[in-house]
Amino acid sequence: MEQYLPVLEKCTLFRSLTPRQIAEVLNLLHAGVKHYGKSQILLHQGEVMPQIGIVVQSEAYILQEDFWGDSAILAKIQPSQIFGEVYACTKTAAEVTVQAAQEAVVIWVDVPLLSAAGENAAYLQTAENLLMAMAEKTKLLAKKTELLSRRTTRKKLLAYFSDCARAAGSDSFTIPFRRQQLADYLCVERSAMSAELGRMQREGLLETKGQRVVLKTGTREQE
Repeated sequence: MEQYLPVLEKCTLFRSLTPRQIAEVLNLLHAGVKHYGKSQILLHQGEVMPQIGIVVQSEAYILQEDFWGDSAILAKIQPSQIFGEVYACTKTAAEVTVQAAQEAVVIWVDVPLLSAAGENAAYLQTAENLLMAMAEKTKLLAKKTELLSRRTTRKKLLAYFSDCARAAGSDSFTIPFRRQQLADYLCVERSAMSAELGRMQREGLLETKGQRVVLKTGTREQE
């Protein structure tokens, strides 16, 4: 567990805690480390999980699946980020599936034990951090809903890239998705999205190279 402390220090769940306090809380929350293979499921849709997962190595995807098994990417989980907190706290079945992108390592912590925080300062701070993390996740989901409400592929791309630029504080940034993953995230066809990206580059709106995007001041056509 100690080897993952540098990653855990960046986790919102342990914000403002020292490495020693993090280790203390992990012990009190009966934290356990689990290794997953590429594409292995970390959390199944419909599963009731009383634990929060913290990705400490590799990445994972949050997927929304329909009745026929088709899935769309809702979000990408980077190292130090948590998942499953809403379902763990509400004791409800997961409405999403979480899948490892590559071989991954996850630390699981028992949420019910936070109710026994008492006067332990590190415990109380962790509980407060959990509430903040849930609030931040709600904001992200609201933003995703607004993004998907855009009617065309171009409008979805422009909105997504604008958000990325604001988050990066620059007109040059790297997105966390490859082409197919980005198409899944935006709920559009990859071929249509690639064609739209090509048109946007020809119009001078942006440049892309792999996952790197540079926004430019171009002539933005009306749709």
